[in-house]
Amino acid sequence: MPNDLTPEERRRLNEQIQAEMNARNSQGLPEFRGLTPGQMHYLIRSPFEEGCIVRFQDADYRVYEDIPQLLLVRALLEELAKGDIKLTPKGNLPMKVVRSLYGLNLIKSKRLQDDITKLRSQEDWDALIFADELLRALEMIGEKPNGELIIAPAGLAALEGSLQSLFEQLFLVSFQQFNLGYFDRFPASREIQAFTGYTIYLLLQNGKDWQPSSFYADAFTTAWPTLLNTFSEHPKGYDHRYEFRNVYQLRIFQRFLEWFGLVRFKTPDGPRTGIREVMATDLFRHVFHIDPEAKRPDRPEDMDIQIKQALFDAEMGGEGWVSNDIPPEVQDAFYNQIRAAEGKLDDEELVTIRSLMEGVEMPDMATLKSEKAIIEEIERLVPAYAAKGIMPIPPEGQHGFDTRLAYEYLTGDDLLDFKVAKPVAGMMMTLLYEQVMGLPIPPPDELSGEGDYEFTFLVEVAEDFLLELLVLEEPFDADILASEVRLGDKTVSRLKGLHHVNQWRDQFAKIEPLGFRPGPVKEESPFKYQFVEVAYRVHPKDGSAPMLHEGDGIVQIIEEDEDFKIQGAAIPGFKF
Repeated sequence: MPNDLTPEERRRLNEQIQAEMNARNSQGLPEFRGLTPGQMHYLIRSPFEEGCIVRFQDADYRVYEDIPQLLLVRALLEELAKGDIKLTPKGNLPMKVVRSLYGLNLIKSKRLQDDITKLRSQEDWDALIFADELLRALEMIGEKPNGELIIAPAGLAALEGSLQSLFEQLFLVSFQQFNLGYFDRFPASREIQAFTGYTIYLLLQNGKDWQPSSFYADAFTTAWPTLLNTFSEHPKGYDHRYEFRNVYQLRIFQRFLEWFGLVRFKTPDGPRTGIREVMATDLFRHVFHIDPEAKRPDRPEDMDIQIKQALFDAEMGGEGWVSNDIPPEVQDAFYNQIRAAEGKLDDEELVTIRSLMEGVEMPDMATLKSEKAIIEEIERLVPAYAAKGIMPIPPEGQHGFDTRLAYEYLTGDDLLDFKVAKPVAGMMMTLLYEQVMGLPIPPPDELSGEGDYEFTFLVEVAEDFLLELLVLEEPFDADILASEVRLGDKTVSRLKGLHHVNQWRDQFAKIEPLGFRPGPVKEESPFKYQFVEVAYRVHPKDGSAPMLHEGDGIVQIIEEDEDFKIQGAAIPGFKF
């Protein structure tokens, strides 16, 4: 290690390392779209800071007057500057303020424009929720114990300051602190937004022309194939490229960047498809730029980090790269993980997963009486594993994610008795099922290919619809329905379809979902038919005896509004 070297050995090694670093860092990698490893790391670790290849750009003040989300935030600050605002019992802004801000026509809600819902509260307008959360994260507004919203000194300073400064603060906090998955039903993972700096780089390079949003999503998974595992931590998530593309488009382009006026979409002819073409706006090119001469300042401790890497390369007989920002304890733990995987770490330096998870309850699956209970346990266990620095990837069943199979694996001896290098804070160790079971690890194309991705996603869409239909404790989410739905032998509007669904649900005091199993998929363009087996029990409001419905059904799905939507369904006891 570095402290064991003589001064002369250290000097010679320093020269060798510096030459190697210079050669390696001067070469752009094709998988990083021409960026070097060092540039990429700094772009992700310290986006827009000095030394980063992508920077904010000073623009004329009039440019910032065209940024919708910025103006909405400023308008909310101005309302609060007039006086404290009494919030509703649910903690929302009063409707007088909500209507006033919506009337500025800065950011329209598609759900409101399409009459899917009415503007009855702040909760019906995502962009205002976003503005509120950003201001709270920046501590520009606060809430009194009596339920009044007030403007803080930082908010008053923002009103006095420049729009450029406020924009840059809002932009950074949007992806560094706020979870952009707040508004959707996909797993609430932050990995995609953590790489926002790379999105900006790609748009600066390619955003002058129309590109399908999948172009940018695929560039991400080329650079970091493990991002396809982003959703495996969620019991309903599926590790597939199709879902990644949709989540990327929805969260990064349709919400975040479009709300700031930084991208625009091309409306295709005919029916709208899931993946849309996107282009950077002129405004985008005014506020960001690439600095090709950017170079992160060197620090004295950087050399020790690179010496450790060189010694590790020599030990393992390979060649690697490590960031100068890595903490020493994380670097050591990272190398130990590799040694453990290669069988080159002594037993006394290994720990079992069981020892790490000591104190975490893992009920026997026989005591869990329903699919919902198993899912709830998985949702509890996965964060518990993550808190210990472990991300176990469960095996997939015949038709994608299988909750029972996943729970058996997460609580089984094979995983719990598996030995690993002890994790340290700041690291997450991904464990593939094949790795734990001593099986051959599939090649990358099998791990990240597209074969069954759409199929597993359709299973999730169908299951979500059935849960919306059968769980009376929550209002039915009309947004999962297509703009036109089947009703008998007719095609009717979404609102009429919603009325039909609610009339059916209103017959019952209680519905008990008992079982769900996906079947095959049939395609007849533009529709996809997900066959299912369902079982549920209804308790009529009129006091008559409960009735069990079980058997085969079908859910008709169409791709619309950047998502899969339900156009029809027929299951025992219900049809539309």
